Amino acid sequence: MDWILEKLTQWQPFSIFISALATIVLAIVAVFQDRLRSWVFSPKLDVEQGPFYPDPVKIPLTDGDGNFVTEACYLQIRIKNDGTTAEKVEVFIAKIEKEINGIFHKVESFYPLNLKWRHYGTIFLDRLSPNTGRDCTLGRIVNPQQKQKVGDDNPLLNIPQDRSPFRLDLATIPNTRSDLLSPGRYRLFLEIGASNTRHPKKRMIELEFTGEWLTETKDMAVARLI
Repeated sequence: MDWILEKLTQWQPFSIFISALATIVLAIVAVFQDRLRSWVFSPKLDVEQGPFYPDPVKIPLTDGDGNFVTEACYLQIRIKNDGTTAEKVEVFIAKIEKEINGIFHKVESFYPLNLKWRHYGTIFLDRLSPNTGRDCTLGRIVNPQQKQKVGDDNPLLNIPQDRSPFRLDLATIPNTRSDLLSPGRYRLFLEIGASNTRHPKKRMIELEFTGEWLTETKDMAVARLI
Protein backbone atom coordinates (compact mmCIF):
# COMPACT_ATOMS: atom_id res chain seq x y z
CA MET A 1 0.00 0.00 0.00
CA ASP A 2 2.81 2.40 0.81
CA TRP A 3 4.39 1.60 -2.57
CA ILE A 4 1.19 2.54 -4.42
CA LEU A 5 0.87 5.82 -2.52
CA GLU A 6 4.48 6.59 -3.31
CA LYS A 7 3.94 6.04 -7.05
CA LEU A 8 0.78 8.16 -7.08
CA THR A 9 2.67 10.96 -5.37
CA GLN A 10 5.42 10.75 -7.98
CA TRP A 11 2.92 10.97 -10.84
CA GLN A 12 0.83 13.74 -9.32
CA PRO A 13 2.65 16.66 -11.07
CA PHE A 14 2.25 14.91 -14.42
CA SER A 15 -1.44 14.31 -13.87
CA ILE A 16 -1.91 17.95 -12.95
CA PHE A 17 -0.16 18.92 -16.19
CA ILE A 18 -2.37 16.60 -18.24
CA SER A 19 -5.49 17.96 -16.56
CA ALA A 20 -4.42 21.55 -17.24
CA LEU A 21 -3.60 20.75 -20.88
CA ALA A 22 -6.98 19.08 -21.38
CA THR A 23 -8.70 22.13 -19.92
CA ILE A 24 -6.85 24.43 -22.33
CA VAL A 25 -7.69 22.22 -25.33
CA LEU A 26 -11.38 22.12 -24.38
CA ALA A 27 -11.39 25.90 -24.00
CA ILE A 28 -9.85 26.34 -27.48
CA VAL A 29 -12.38 23.95 -29.01
CA ALA A 30 -15.24 25.80 -27.30
CA VAL A 31 -14.07 29.15 -28.69
CA PHE A 32 -13.26 27.99 -32.21
CA GLN A 33 -15.72 25.11 -32.62
CA ASP A 34 -17.63 26.73 -35.49
CA ARG A 35 -14.45 27.44 -37.41
CA LEU A 36 -13.09 23.94 -36.77
CA ARG A 37 -16.40 22.38 -37.81
CA SER A 38 -16.48 24.39 -41.03
CA TRP A 39 -12.89 23.36 -41.78
CA VAL A 40 -13.43 19.64 -41.17
CA PHE A 41 -17.03 19.34 -42.37
CA SER A 42 -17.32 21.60 -45.41
CA PRO A 43 -17.76 21.34 -49.19
CA LYS A 44 -14.60 20.80 -51.21
CA LEU A 45 -15.31 22.31 -54.61
CA ASP A 46 -13.02 22.10 -57.61
CA VAL A 47 -12.88 21.76 -61.39
CA GLU A 48 -12.33 18.30 -62.83
CA GLN A 49 -9.02 17.85 -64.60
CA GLY A 50 -10.33 17.74 -68.17
CA PRO A 51 -9.43 18.47 -70.91
CA PHE A 52 -12.88 19.62 -72.00
CA TYR A 53 -14.12 19.68 -75.59
CA PRO A 54 -17.36 20.98 -77.12
CA ASP A 55 -20.38 18.68 -76.93
CA PRO A 56 -20.51 16.20 -79.82
CA VAL A 57 -24.09 17.22 -80.66
CA LYS A 58 -24.64 20.63 -82.30
CA ILE A 59 -27.65 22.45 -80.87
CA PRO A 60 -30.13 24.19 -83.24
CA LEU A 61 -30.90 27.82 -82.40
CA THR A 62 -34.27 29.35 -83.32
CA ASP A 63 -35.74 32.85 -83.47
CA GLY A 64 -38.67 34.17 -81.46
CA ASP A 65 -41.14 32.36 -83.75
CA GLY A 66 -39.39 29.01 -83.42
CA ASN A 67 -37.80 29.14 -86.87
CA PHE A 68 -34.38 27.55 -87.28
CA VAL A 69 -31.55 30.09 -87.56
CA THR A 70 -28.28 28.24 -87.06
CA GLU A 71 -26.45 25.67 -84.97
CA ALA A 72 -24.32 26.16 -81.90
CA CYS A 73 -21.55 24.09 -80.40
CA TYR A 74 -21.41 24.31 -76.57
CA LEU A 75 -18.44 23.65 -74.30
CA GLN A 76 -18.94 22.58 -70.69
CA ILE A 77 -16.66 22.24 -67.68
CA ARG A 78 -17.46 19.96 -64.75
CA ILE A 79 -17.50 21.18 -61.16
CA LYS A 80 -17.06 18.49 -58.49
CA ASN A 81 -17.61 18.33 -54.74
CA ASP A 82 -15.49 15.98 -52.63
CA GLY A 83 -16.75 17.31 -49.29
CA THR A 84 -20.09 17.81 -47.59
CA THR A 85 -23.17 19.15 -49.40
CA ALA A 86 -22.55 22.55 -51.01
CA GLU A 87 -25.35 25.12 -51.04
CA LYS A 88 -25.87 27.86 -53.66
CA VAL A 89 -22.82 26.98 -55.75
CA GLU A 90 -21.51 29.54 -58.24
CA VAL A 91 -18.69 29.79 -60.78
CA PHE A 92 -17.30 33.29 -61.24
CA ILE A 93 -14.86 34.53 -63.91
CA ALA A 94 -12.74 37.10 -62.10
CA LYS A 95 -10.31 37.89 -64.91
CA ILE A 96 -9.36 36.90 -68.46
CA GLU A 97 -5.96 37.06 -70.13
CA LYS A 98 -5.21 36.63 -73.85
CA GLU A 99 -1.96 35.38 -75.34
CA ILE A 100 -0.30 37.90 -77.66
CA ASN A 101 3.11 37.05 -79.10
CA GLY A 102 3.66 34.38 -76.47
CA ILE A 103 2.76 36.62 -73.51
CA PHE A 104 -0.59 36.68 -71.69
CA HIS A 105 -2.14 40.11 -71.24
CA LYS A 106 -5.21 41.05 -69.22
CA VAL A 107 -8.35 41.67 -71.28
CA GLU A 108 -9.18 45.10 -69.90
CA SER A 109 -12.65 45.24 -71.47
CA PHE A 110 -13.85 42.09 -69.68
CA TYR A 111 -16.35 42.68 -66.89
CA PRO A 112 -16.22 39.92 -64.19
CA LEU A 113 -19.41 37.86 -64.13
CA ASN A 114 -20.79 34.44 -63.21
CA LEU A 115 -21.15 31.55 -65.62
CA LYS A 116 -24.44 29.65 -65.96
CA TRP A 117 -25.14 26.05 -65.02
CA ARG A 118 -25.93 23.69 -67.86
CA HIS A 119 -29.65 22.93 -68.39
CA TYR A 120 -30.64 25.23 -65.50
CA GLY A 121 -29.56 28.51 -67.06
CA THR A 122 -29.02 29.97 -63.58
CA ILE A 123 -25.91 31.37 -61.92
CA PHE A 124 -26.55 29.49 -58.66
CA LEU A 125 -26.87 25.73 -58.30
CA ASP A 126 -29.11 25.14 -55.30
CA ARG A 127 -27.26 22.07 -54.07
CA LEU A 128 -24.27 19.92 -54.99
CA SER A 129 -24.23 16.66 -53.03
CA PRO A 130 -21.05 14.98 -51.74
CA ASN A 131 -18.96 13.08 -54.30
CA THR A 132 -20.97 14.39 -57.24
CA GLY A 133 -20.43 16.83 -60.10
CA ARG A 134 -22.42 19.09 -62.40
CA ASP A 135 -21.64 20.77 -65.72
CA CYS A 136 -21.22 24.51 -66.00
CA THR A 137 -21.46 26.02 -69.49
CA LEU A 138 -18.31 27.85 -70.49
CA GLY A 139 -19.68 29.10 -73.79
CA ARG A 140 -20.47 28.39 -77.43
CA ILE A 141 -19.36 28.74 -81.03
CA VAL A 142 -21.94 29.19 -83.81
CA ASN A 143 -21.83 28.72 -87.55
CA PRO A 144 -20.01 31.83 -88.86
CA GLN A 145 -22.51 32.23 -91.70
CA GLN A 146 -25.28 33.15 -89.23
CA LYS A 147 -23.28 34.64 -86.33
CA GLN A 148 -24.78 38.10 -86.87
CA LYS A 149 -28.34 36.74 -86.77
CA VAL A 150 -27.87 35.41 -83.23
CA GLY A 151 -25.82 38.31 -81.91
CA ASP A 152 -22.52 36.44 -81.83
CA ASP A 153 -20.61 39.15 -83.66
CA ASN A 154 -18.67 42.22 -82.63
CA PRO A 155 -17.20 44.32 -85.47
CA LEU A 156 -14.56 45.68 -83.08
CA LEU A 157 -12.98 42.22 -82.90
CA ASN A 158 -12.19 42.20 -86.64
CA ILE A 159 -12.90 38.49 -86.98
CA PRO A 160 -12.88 37.07 -90.53
CA GLN A 161 -16.30 36.24 -91.96
CA ASP A 162 -15.49 32.52 -92.00
CA ARG A 163 -14.69 32.46 -88.27
CA SER A 164 -16.81 32.90 -85.15
CA PRO A 165 -16.01 34.26 -81.70
CA PHE A 166 -16.37 32.19 -78.55
CA ARG A 167 -19.37 33.50 -76.64
CA LEU A 168 -19.03 33.05 -72.88
CA ASP A 169 -22.27 31.95 -71.21
CA LEU A 170 -22.33 34.77 -68.67
CA ALA A 171 -25.03 35.85 -66.24
CA THR A 172 -25.81 38.78 -68.52
CA ILE A 173 -24.57 40.26 -71.78
CA PRO A 174 -22.17 43.14 -70.97
CA ASN A 175 -22.61 46.41 -72.84
CA THR A 176 -18.96 46.10 -73.88
CA ARG A 177 -19.73 42.68 -75.44
CA SER A 178 -16.74 41.30 -73.58
CA ASP A 179 -18.60 37.99 -73.58
CA LEU A 180 -17.31 37.57 -77.16
CA LEU A 181 -13.71 36.38 -77.50
CA SER A 182 -11.82 36.48 -80.78
CA PRO A 183 -9.99 33.29 -81.85
CA GLY A 184 -6.84 32.60 -79.88
CA ARG A 185 -5.61 31.30 -76.52
CA TYR A 186 -6.94 32.60 -73.22
CA ARG A 187 -6.57 32.10 -69.49
CA LEU A 188 -9.77 32.31 -67.47
CA PHE A 189 -9.38 32.88 -63.74
CA LEU A 190 -12.25 31.14 -61.97
CA GLU A 191 -13.57 31.39 -58.43
CA ILE A 192 -15.81 28.48 -57.37
CA GLY A 193 -17.77 29.14 -54.21
CA ALA A 194 -20.86 28.28 -52.20
CA SER A 195 -22.88 29.94 -49.47
CA ASN A 196 -21.50 27.47 -46.89
CA THR A 197 -17.80 27.72 -47.80
CA ARG A 198 -15.42 30.21 -46.18
CA HIS A 199 -13.28 30.85 -49.26
CA PRO A 200 -13.80 30.21 -52.99
CA LYS A 201 -11.63 27.70 -54.81
CA LYS A 202 -9.47 29.58 -57.32
CA ARG A 203 -8.61 27.82 -60.57
CA MET A 204 -7.26 28.75 -63.99
CA ILE A 205 -8.71 27.39 -67.23
CA GLU A 206 -6.86 27.71 -70.52
CA LEU A 207 -9.21 28.06 -73.50
CA GLU A 208 -7.99 27.71 -77.07
CA PHE A 209 -10.03 27.89 -80.29
CA THR A 210 -9.71 28.95 -83.94
CA GLY A 211 -13.31 30.03 -84.59
CA GLU A 212 -13.68 27.52 -87.41
CA TRP A 213 -16.94 25.62 -87.94
CA LEU A 214 -15.91 21.99 -88.34
CA THR A 215 -17.60 18.63 -88.67
CA GLU A 216 -15.79 17.23 -85.63
CA THR A 217 -16.86 19.42 -82.72
CA LYS A 218 -13.90 18.38 -80.55
CA ASP A 219 -11.59 20.07 -83.05
CA MET A 220 -13.23 23.47 -82.61
CA ALA A 221 -12.03 24.26 -79.09
CA VAL A 222 -10.40 22.84 -75.97
CA ALA A 223 -10.37 23.94 -72.34
CA ARG A 224 -7.70 22.70 -69.92
CA LEU A 225 -7.19 23.06 -66.19
CA ILE A 226 -3.74 24.53 -65.55
